[in-house]
Amino acid sequence: MTADAEPSIGATPARWSDGNFWARVSGAAPVAYAQLASDQEADVAVVGAGIVGLTAAQALAAAGKSVVVLEARRIGEQATGRSTAKVSSQHGLIYSRLIRDFGEKQAGIYAQCNEAAIAHIASLVERTGMDCGFERKPAYIYGQSDAAAKIEEEARAASRLGLPAQVVRETPLPFEVAVALRFDNQAQFNPVLYLRGLAAEVARHAGVHEGCRVVKISKEGGRQIVCTEAGPVLRVRDVVVATQMPIVSDGLFYTRAYPISHPMLAGRIDPARAPDGMYISTSSPSHSFRVHGSGSELYMVAVGGTYKTGETKDEQGLLLELEQFVGREFGVDQPEYRWINEDFQPMDGLPFVGRASGSDQHVYVATGFGRRAASFLLPSKVRAWSSRFMANRWPAITMRPEPCTESVPCVRTWAAWWPGMRPTVAGTVLATVRDFPVTARYCAGLPRRPWRKHRPSAFPKCCA
Repeated sequence: MTADAEPSIGATPARWSDGNFWARVSGAAPVAYAQLASDQEADVAVVGAGIVGLTAAQALAAAGKSVVVLEARRIGEQATGRSTAKVSSQHGLIYSRLIRDFGEKQAGIYAQCNEAAIAHIASLVERTGMDCGFERKPAYIYGQSDAAAKIEEEARAASRLGLPAQVVRETPLPFEVAVALRFDNQAQFNPVLYLRGLAAEVARHAGVHEGCRVVKISKEGGRQIVCTEAGPVLRVRDVVVATQMPIVSDGLFYTRAYPISHPMLAGRIDPARAPDGMYISTSSPSHSFRVHGSGSELYMVAVGGTYKTGETKDEQGLLLELEQFVGREFGVDQPEYRWINEDFQPMDGLPFVGRASGSDQHVYVATGFGRRAASFLLPSKVRAWSSRFMANRWPAITMRPEPCTESVPCVRTWAAWWPGMRPTVAGTVLATVRDFPVTARYCAGLPRRPWRKHRPSAFPKCCA
């Protein structure tokens, strides 16, 4: 879910809307939070005010720490506010793979994190009376006969992990499917209204600032120095970097998570054709969709297949395919909103949460959620579950081509624009060679060589 997911350069302008769907349907203009006006000191700085950053800020403030949140743009209108906003532990055919790659215990931790996060969000909405359209819905993954074996395998995996899942042969969809896996008691909401409400809660006990782009984080005299583009500086003990891809070089996350994009749209749907629940297909390209609204004012919100960020031809082709799908199956012939969202996909399928590296014990990150940030992060539980998601891990996994094929372009780009290095072929080769041993061993499923000690990760002590 991206910083400001505008259409890629080269996209046909006429096909894209000029506004954020969720912001447009969220009513009155949001509260504007002032920029950081002068230098300040606090216990913790949280960089990024999406669902990850604000959730972390709320937990830290509740623990009695002084917290300042810095958002480069406007709250709720970047990555989180441009998603389908499903709050679900159903993430496609994932649990059978997690059990295979990491074992049942570790897959169970992932499942617990997601279910606990759903309960956490539901509790917060109820406790605060937040008006964000939160409602419980079942979540389905569906397919035709060629996907039946995989869906049934996923059902067995989900059952072993205690998830509320069962195989069904009939769904509320207006077209036939051979088989589906239904997760009960999941949820959906309006992400913009949720983040506005969450920001208001955080602002009761912490500083919240918009229009504050962080350009540098350094260390001086045992304190973290957070520098903003406008000039004011924040001096803190700990920093939580909750931007979509960490803005710090610590951890080399560009080699462990790669950017992916997907077209999205929203359009009015006839209530008679609107299915109840949330859905994702096993087909390729995939279709993930849900309905938003009430009464006769209903919108279909849908996301199409994944493509490599910047591939304009794939972008346009997948958008057209998505339009044809919602038009054919749901009668949504003229979507009023079209946009692109971007995520960072971790190479082993698990997010990175904890210390950015072993070199600095006070810089933390939370990244690599793919499409799942709305239903994953729960800071109050991260300490107990941190060993599985620690940010400085480099686990050995089964051989897959994606780690090399997707990260090498990122490494080349990073190298070409490394501070003080001209964007030359020599610079590109230098950094690609520098990182290739690590990436290649990772791709081959071999353990990383102990070139550098990495300490176990945990959420900041200030969260205890």
